[in-house]
Amino acid sequence: MKEPVDFDGNNWTEDCDFKGKDIGVNGVELLTGREDCEDMCKNKKECTHYAYSKWKDGRCFLKKGNVCPSEANVKLPAKDIGITYCGLILEKLKLN
Repeated sequence: MKEPVDFDGNNWTEDCDFKGKDIGVNGVELLTGREDCEDMCKNKKECTHYAYSKWKDGRCFLKKGNVCPSEANVKLPAKDIGITYCGLILEKLKLN
């Protein structure tokens, strides 16, 4: 059984990832952080959720399609990546 990711009432959390549903390949270079990744997702029509990591000096992975918080996977920090964040754009999702 997979370990649940705790969003703790927020639309984002640390140490997680959403598998698949990427818009594009290898993410978008983004050195500034999770908040800017979330803003990029909000401003891209088809983006509904995202993942951000320090991989390759910072990458924002924009995701599409409906997703539930329970679909997030725990991703523990790795030496070369550091903390990975994932988030939801709640106003674009159909949560039950």
